[in-house]
Amino acid sequence: MSTHTVTGGSARAAVAAFLDAAASRMRRLTVLGGLTAGVGVAAAIVLGFYLASLLVRGQHALGPRSAALVAVATAIIGGAVAWIRTRDARAGAARQVERRAPQCRNLLVTADELQRTNAMATSPATSPATSPATSPATTNSSTTAATGNATAPGIAGLVMRQAAAIVATLDLAALFPANRALRNAGLSLVALLATVLLPTGVEQARTVATRVAATAARPRDGIRQVSVVIVPPAYSGRAEVRSTDPARIDALVNSRVRLSVQSTGARVRISSADGELAVRAGENGTHQTTLEVNSDGFVVIETFDATGTPTARRLIGVSANADIAPRVRILAPARDLVLRDGAQTIKLGVEADDDMALASLRLRYTKVSGSGERFTFDEGEVPLRVTRRSGRAWEARADWSLASLGLVPGDMVVYRAVATDRRPGGAPSESEAFIAQLFAAEGDAAAGFAVDPDEERQALSQQMVILKSERLLAKQRTMTPEAFLDEARNLAVEQRRVRAEFVFMMGGELAEAVTAENSMGDLDESREAEAEGDLSDGRMANQGRAALLAAIRAMSRAATALTEGDVARALPQERTAVTQLEKAFARSRYLLRALTEREALDLTRRGSGALTDAARAVRPVATADRAARTVALRAALDELLLVGRAMATGSAATPAAALPARLSMAAEQVLRTDPSAPALQAIAEGLNATSRAITDGRTGEARASLDRASSRLAAALRDETIGRAPVQQSLGGRRMDGALSDQLRAAGAMTPVAPRPRTP
Repeated sequence: MSTHTVTGGSARAAVAAFLDAAASRMRRLTVLGGLTAGVGVAAAIVLGFYLASLLVRGQHALGPRSAALVAVATAIIGGAVAWIRTRDARAGAARQVERRAPQCRNLLVTADELQRTNAMATSPATSPATSPATSPATTNSSTTAATGNATAPGIAGLVMRQAAAIVATLDLAALFPANRALRNAGLSLVALLATVLLPTGVEQARTVATRVAATAARPRDGIRQVSVVIVPPAYSGRAEVRSTDPARIDALVNSRVRLSVQSTGARVRISSADGELAVRAGENGTHQTTLEVNSDGFVVIETFDATGTPTARRLIGVSANADIAPRVRILAPARDLVLRDGAQTIKLGVEADDDMALASLRLRYTKVSGSGERFTFDEGEVPLRVTRRSGRAWEARADWSLASLGLVPGDMVVYRAVATDRRPGGAPSESEAFIAQLFAAEGDAAAGFAVDPDEERQALSQQMVILKSERLLAKQRTMTPEAFLDEARNLAVEQRRVRAEFVFMMGGELAEAVTAENSMGDLDESREAEAEGDLSDGRMANQGRAALLAAIRAMSRAATALTEGDVARALPQERTAVTQLEKAFARSRYLLRALTEREALDLTRRGSGALTDAARAVRPVATADRAARTVALRAALDELLLVGRAMATGSAATPAAALPARLSMAAEQVLRTDPSAPALQAIAEGLNATSRAITDGRTGEARASLDRASSRLAAALRDETIGRAPVQQSLGGRRMDGALSDQLRAAGAMTPVAPRPRTP
C-alpha cells in the first residue's frame, strides 16, 4: 500500500507540473497574439491618417514619434485584453493538450478531473460542515468521489500513472508552436514601419519626379556653373582661393575676383552694386569678368536667349574684409615721469600685433625745450631690440639713456611707439604718448601733445590727492629715497592738474593772481563786484571767489612741497584746499550767474496782459517722409508674400519658372539697402537658397527656406521702424492736458500734470 501511495503521488505531481507548464505557454502565446493585434491596429490607424491627409486639405499624416506612441498604446491594450482572457487557461489546459495529442485517449482530462475533485473534497471551503448552504447534489457528488477514492485507490493511482507516462512523451514546443505567433508579430511590425515610412517615401518620389520634370522643363539658355577665383593683395601673402557656385564671396579689401560663367545663353550680363561689368566671351559658352573688391556688395549674373528674353538669374553676395591696423602699446613705463636728473636711464617695453603681418616697430620721441612762447622741438628715434614671436606679434626692449639729449631743468621728452603693417599706403598706428620731464622750480608737467580718448581720461579730485598723499606717507619706510621722491613728484603733477581745473573754471584769469605774492586780504571785494557785471549778488559772490582763490593758493603750496619731496608739509595744505572748496561751493555762494540778460525775468510785467494772448501758436504738422530703407524692405517683403502665395496656389499668372528670378531680384533689393548689414546678408542668402531649391524641384525645402527668410525680413523691418516713427500728440490731447493743468493750478495744486504717454 505504501509503495502505491508514493508512486501515485509522484505521478500526480508530474501531471500537475505538465499541465501548469502547458497553461503558462498558452498564456504567453495568447498575450503575444494580443500585442501583435495591437501593432496591427496601430498600422491601420497610421495608414488611415495618411489617406485622410491625401483627401482632406489641412490634415497631416502621423510622424514617426506619434506613430510610435500609438503603437505602444494599442499593443498594451491588446496585451492586457489577452491576459484577461487567459486567466482560466489552467482549467482548459488538459483539453487543449488532448486536441493536439490524440494518443492521450482522454487520460489526461480524467487525471485533471481527479486532481480537481480531490482538491475540492479536501478543501474546507467545500466541506458540508463549513458550507451549510451547499446543495445536496454537490454534497453527494463530493462524498461519492471521496468514498470512491478511499475505497478504490488503485484505480486513481493507475489513471495517474498512465497519464504521467503519456505526459513524459509529450513536447510542449511541438504541441504549442511559437513560430506562427512570432511570424505574425514580425509582419505586424513590418506593416507598421511601412505605413510610417510611406509618406516620406511618397514625398521623396514626388521630389525626384519634380526634379526630373524641372530638369526637362528647364530652359536651355541657363547658367551651368559659376567659377570664382579670389586673388588677395600681394602684401597679404595669402594664396588664391577657388570656389564653384558660391553663395557669397568673402575677400580682403583690394582683392581681385575673377568670375567665369558657363552658360548656353546667347548673351550674359554681369553687374555689381556699382554698375555693369565688362564681360569677355570665350570658348564653349564661357564668359569672364574681373571685379575689384573695395566694399560690401553683390554680383548679379543674368542670361538671355537670342531674342533678348531673360532665361536665368543668379545673385552672389560680396563681403569685403578690411585689413585691421596694427595695435601698439608701451608696456613700461606706462605713465608720465618726473626725472631726477638729465642722465637717467629709462627701461622701455613695447609690444605690437597685427592681423596679417607687421612691417616695422619704432619708438619716436620729441624733445621740448624753452618757455613762454619760445619753444624748440627736436625729434629722434630710440633704438629697439625687437623680438619677433611670429610674423604678426612683435616685442621690443630698450635701455634709453637720456644723457645724450642734454636735458636742462624744465625740458621734457614726449615719446610714443609707432608700428606699421605691410599694407601699401597704410597709416602707421601710434601708442599713447607719455612724458618724461626734468624737474624745475614752479614748473608744471604738460599734458602731452596727443589728445587722449575721452574714455581713457581719469577724473582727479582734491580728496583723491589727499588719499594718495596719506598712502605715500604710510609706505615711506618701505621705499628707497629715490623711489619716494619719484612718487611725490608724480603726485605733484596730479595736484597741478586739479588746480588747473579750478583755474580754467574761472576763465583762466586767476592764475596770475594766485601766483602773486599778495595775500588774500589784499582783494577788494566791492571793487571786484563793480568790475564784474556778470555777478548777481556781488558781496556773496566775492566771498565764494575769495574762498576759491584760497583753495587754489593752498594747492600751489602743496604742489611745491610735493615736488621737493616733503609730503608731510604738503598734506595740511591739501586739506586746507578741501576746506576752502567746500566754502566756495556752499549754497549761499554764486560763482556764475544763473540767467543771462536775455533770459532774465521782467518782474514789472508779472500779472499783466490777457491770458488768451499766451495761447500756443497753432502750426501745421509736417508729415515725416518714410526712410528709403524702410520702403525698400517693405517692398521686398511684399514680393516674398506674393511668391509664397504663388508657390502655395500654383496660379497660372505667376508660373513656377519665373519664381527663382523674382526671388533673386528681391534678394538684390534687400542687399542694396545695406550690403554690410549681417542680418540683410543672411536674408539674401536665404532667398538665394530658396531660388535654388525651386529650380531643383525641392518644393518642401523651398517653402521652409522662404518662411525663414520672410521671418528674418519681418524682424529686420520691425527693428527698423519701432522707435523711429515720428510720435506726436493730437491737438485735442494737448488742449485737454492744458485745460486740466489750468484747473489744478486754479485749485491750488503746485505740481503740473505730467504729460500723457504719446502714441504713434
